[in-house]
Amino acid sequence: MTPVGSAVFADLLRAIEPYLDDVVFVGGWVHALYVLEAEGSGARVIRTADIDVTLAPSLKAGDRPELIDLLKGGGFEVESFDADSGFKISKDSIDVDLLADAPSPRRPVEIAGQSGLRVFGYPHQALLRDNARRMLIGPDMDNALPNAQILVPVLPAYVTGKLLSSSERSNRVKRAKDLAYLSDLMSRDSLRTEIVTDLPGLLAEYSGEARLAQRWLKSAITDEALIREVAGQVIEASGFGIEDDSTVRAQVKARLARLLAEGFSGDATL
Repeated sequence: MTPVGSAVFADLLRAIEPYLDDVVFVGGWVHALYVLEAEGSGARVIRTADIDVTLAPSLKAGDRPELIDLLKGGGFEVESFDADSGFKISKDSIDVDLLADAPSPRRPVEIAGQSGLRVFGYPHQALLRDNARRMLIGPDMDNALPNAQILVPVLPAYVTGKLLSSSERSNRVKRAKDLAYLSDLMSRDSLRTEIVTDLPGLLAEYSGEARLAQRWLKSAITDEALIREVAGQVIEASGFGIEDDSTVRAQVKARLARLLAEGFSGDATL
């Protein structure tokens, strides 16, 4: 991750510490944390320019300060454009996107228990929240990170969520980045084994999402322009100046094809 991105992520953890048992981190940072957990601080990861956190539709403050007040106290800029939009939250040009389940992307969702808090709605957030695990993070992953325990989706849920979000994006670069995260995870032995071993079981519980994700993955593998964009992002993350991307494109297709063949092998995806 970039030094600024890591520092802002650390500031976010400190700011919302009273809520860390109630929110689930999603998005590109989860990919990075899984890689760093498996391989240590020297591992290369695909950089992300924002931080995504998904909330339940009800989040009672109790005796805690409200979430927005904690963010403001932590030095985050919080803007509300109008009553029909979510909040824009940022620090040092790094956006923090608060999300919740909604039938269509970007639809504002008001969070019960938090006065006037509106977040961006996206489909399939419940799948990520309901299949989460605790992850211990700290300086052994990234020198900027404090010791903390956070919630992240289990790998099969993260993979499914990334396929679904990629399928729904209109921005081709972001669509490709979701797939670049998955290609990178599938390139790492221990993470690939966990994904292909546990994914069929999760998909059996979410047959509708399984069919959507499988259909999109099949389509993406045959989309040469999209695969080229994914390969470009993988090359950029590697730090190597590779001019001929043909080998990387072949690797990306092979990894995604393996995910399709081994991860979507259950009856629920037929």
